[in-house]
Amino acid sequence: MQNEKKSGRMKMKFIGAVETVTGSCTMLEYESGGTTRFLVDCGMHQGEEGQSFSGFSFDPSAIHSVFLTHAHLDHCGLIPLLYKNGFKGKVYCTSATADASREILIDGARVSRLYEVSDVDHINYKKVDHDSDFKWGKSIPVARDVFFYFLRSSHILGAVSVGLTWIDEEEKRKTITFSGDLGATDSKNSQSLLLKDNQYPFNGDGNDFIVLESTYGGSRKKVRKAGERLDRLYEIISDFFSDGTQQTLIIPSFSLHRSQEILFDLFVLFSTREFTARYPEEYIRELIGKEDSFPAQLVESIPGYKRHFEPSTNNRYRIKPEINKDSLYEYLVPREWGYNCQVSVFSNLIEKLMPVYKEGLKNFRSVDGEDKYFYANSILETNADFLGFEDLPSLIDQVFSLGERCEQKGKIRKKNFRAGNAFFNSIDKYKINKNRYLFEKRIIISSSGMCDNGKVVELLKHHLQDKNTMILLTGYQAGNTNGYLLNNLEHYSPDEKRNRRLNDIDLRLSDVKCKVENISEYYSGHAGADSLLRYIFGNPDQPRTEPIQVFLNHGTNRSRKELAGKIDEINKSLDPTAPETILPMREHCNKWFDMHERMWEVPSNTIVDKMSPISAGLIMDFKNGTVQFPPGTDMKYIAQVSEIFKANFEKLGA
Repeated sequence: MQNEKKSGRMKMKFIGAVETVTGSCTMLEYESGGTTRFLVDCGMHQGEEGQSFSGFSFDPSAIHSVFLTHAHLDHCGLIPLLYKNGFKGKVYCTSATADASREILIDGARVSRLYEVSDVDHINYKKVDHDSDFKWGKSIPVARDVFFYFLRSSHILGAVSVGLTWIDEEEKRKTITFSGDLGATDSKNSQSLLLKDNQYPFNGDGNDFIVLESTYGGSRKKVRKAGERLDRLYEIISDFFSDGTQQTLIIPSFSLHRSQEILFDLFVLFSTREFTARYPEEYIRELIGKEDSFPAQLVESIPGYKRHFEPSTNNRYRIKPEINKDSLYEYLVPREWGYNCQVSVFSNLIEKLMPVYKEGLKNFRSVDGEDKYFYANSILETNADFLGFEDLPSLIDQVFSLGERCEQKGKIRKKNFRAGNAFFNSIDKYKINKNRYLFEKRIIISSSGMCDNGKVVELLKHHLQDKNTMILLTGYQAGNTNGYLLNNLEHYSPDEKRNRRLNDIDLRLSDVKCKVENISEYYSGHAGADSLLRYIFGNPDQPRTEPIQVFLNHGTNRSRKELAGKIDEINKSLDPTAPETILPMREHCNKWFDMHERMWEVPSNTIVDKMSPISAGLIMDFKNGTVQFPPGTDMKYIAQVSEIFKANFEKLGA
């Protein structure tokens, strides 16, 4: 009996994130004595691109497996609907992605109303890194003659690039790499304190294709390193609170990863730096005149305070009986005073995601007797003692146990902690404390990042008219969201401010009295053009010596075209005959790209409908019987379409 030939043909179809930056979903079909279909991501459209879901353009029951790059809703948001519509396979991902996406999808059920919370329970996650022999880049069989591997991405905790490998019709090994979303931390830039940098795709050995995100493909944005980010955040907090009357700093934040990054940054700042404020003279005189005791933080910031004060109760001091209060005025009024700060997390979803970070950042494998952390930045490990901890796990346990329930004195309470002069806690309800001393400040991290949903809306209702409040934006603001309106407040005319109301808040823009600052450039979760080019060509361990076929998705047409030009320039320098970068268009969403023929499939005997051009950018001249193709179109595709058009010209002519 002859051995059955193990070879096949792989095709690809772009379902989502085409000409847009959300809704990621790509289908692969492998033919080898049968047909096996896979999906890479299955996400919702969001923000300005949000659209009602009208059903899948494919049969979910025919899908073998899903490879999930990370837990953001625009990559995982429709997976419950896959199962609801007949999908029975596994979702391959990392443990952190599985645990985070479950919480994200449960919350998404409430927001999208596309599925029920019970549908999330049907997801069959395969946590690849739970296997004892898992390694980054190690091939794992998923179907006959098809393998996959994961490479770490620094976009969020658990995020990966996915490589799929198969044996083609010529018995050669072929691989396609899907970048997923890439973070702004790579081998040359360390933006994140929490995460290691992106890993590069392999070069050579059949790695012929890359599907690359291009969210910021047209941007040569400056990558803000971790130290710069800390300095900027410290500067904003110090400047805002330096006027003793400023009380509340509100940080709207995306629940997954952005909030955890900000929380950790605040922990580091309050652990290592001093914060002071200068208060109005009349306030200090009034305080000394009427108060019997003062907070320890205020008193202990005064040189020689023991000559004038003695300990009282509840971490406070009182003026010694023999000291005349009047004699303290000249001594105290000109000073900058230290202050206590309460840092609160006000979001159920952020709180639920804390254990994911607590466990994920401690995830490691022992290699030759040395612990290698999957995600945690080595900065954490080498600086744990600097922050007052014996090792990285104890540091992570401290910060990311925030909000966990524990028993204290017979009662169930939430865990909290102190760092320097700051008290960190997680709250279920928000109350304005009108009796709060001016030297007791408050920072609140709350969802959502665009200020349109979540607990932050409640905060905005209380604080938008308060001149002693600042709203600190930390992420992209889609058009017409509250975050967008606040970020662009200064660009509206007085009439526009009076006539424009905020979403779901009974206030006009003219009512806003708080300060608004934007620090999003320091917290961007996406790689810029330079980092994207390094991802393709800059592997320091395997420099690319041959061109590679690149597809750009997950970006606007403008960003994709700009990035494509740079990719083509480098590819052509490696080989003048290199293929040009392919930009899938909406018209391609119903077409397969054959990775053996390296062209879009056009079924034989197809009659081209003059009302529906078969490819984006085609210009059909029915008078003269000619077709013009956009630059970079594959020559085989041109020949095939031209032949079909010519054969049917008489039927199509006007």
